[in-house]
Amino acid sequence: MTLGQYVIERRIGAGGMGEVYEATHTGLNKRVAMKTLRREHSDNEVVLGRFLREGKVASLIRHPNVVDVTDVGVIDGLPCLVMEYLEGDSLSDLLKREKKLALDHLVDLMLPVAAAVNAAHQQGVVHRDLKPANILLSRSWSGETQPKVLDFGISHVLEDPGEVTRSGSSSFLGSPHYASPELARGEHDLDARSDQYALGVILYEAATGVRPFAHRADSFMSLMYAISHGDFPPPRHHEPDLPQAFEQVVLRAMALEPRARFASVFELGQALLPFASARGVLLWEPVFGRADAARLLEPPAAAPATYLPSPRGPVPLPAPPPKQKATLRSVSYDLLRYAVAFTVGVAVSWGALRLVAGWKAGQADALSAPKGTIEATE
Repeated sequence: MTLGQYVIERRIGAGGMGEVYEATHTGLNKRVAMKTLRREHSDNEVVLGRFLREGKVASLIRHPNVVDVTDVGVIDGLPCLVMEYLEGDSLSDLLKREKKLALDHLVDLMLPVAAAVNAAHQQGVVHRDLKPANILLSRSWSGETQPKVLDFGISHVLEDPGEVTRSGSSSFLGSPHYASPELARGEHDLDARSDQYALGVILYEAATGVRPFAHRADSFMSLMYAISHGDFPPPRHHEPDLPQAFEQVVLRAMALEPRARFASVFELGQALLPFASARGVLLWEPVFGRADAARLLEPPAAAPATYLPSPRGPVPLPAPPPKQKATLRSVSYDLLRYAVAFTVGVAVSWGALRLVAGWKAGQADALSAPKGTIEATE
């Protein structure tokens, strides 16, 4: 089968809206991946517009961990999106086999993902459908794993007047298990913090082998209710050996209120860096830089003091002890302490000087004494 300048070799994947094929560009003899929209959806203007926008949005982001889109349009009547051909499994496939990942391995995989998502945010692009299936663990020319973020099909371009929105539609965009609380509540103006929440869910699942809301996934409505209320056990409930500091990072990224999360996905990457392998730190410290982990985990000044989600709702953070007001009595007591300490110090120093002076005087007398006297003394 041929579509324009592309020869279709084989189908390599399929989804609800389209299919992905391995193809060859006849003019360049170059292998590519071609994503096509199924013909039954091509007459839907909203779906078609969203599909074609994926290529436009992905082309805005020039990053080694974002799939490179080389062409987009309607070819021989079929909407197509042409991307670089990548070999490897998705993070979803890896989790199906391994269930959960060693912490340093997980962080090594997620740091490039955080860097890619941060690059998208800097271009004003919010992905809105981050999940393990959209993280491809491709193999580079050297055989190393290189994570790539895929599928910007339902992404949101901030301040883009031509964006295809979900206004007037009751359809749910995205994957329910990775939806942010604001999306579960039906809010439309989602920003970069919604992507951060999804990354937190991915970290939770990959570190524990359990999705955070698995216990409430018996129906779509109960799942949305649990997400919108932060009804999930903390990661160490499933995996007690996880470092508490890592759990705090995940809970911060999954904070119920967006303003209580990290200021950016870049800060999330900084907070994850200490849990990477030695090689991961070497590779990603130049990108994220080292940061004070304790400072990153402090609640934002504008955030409420109860930002950590828990099975029973937010957990209040301990309030700092109140500062003691200075009084005349306390000031007088402090001055007296300083005066006594100064006096003792002077006395000790004076005594030490007297001892040294006496010792030197004794030495001088001994040297000036007659030899016979010295021998008699000995």
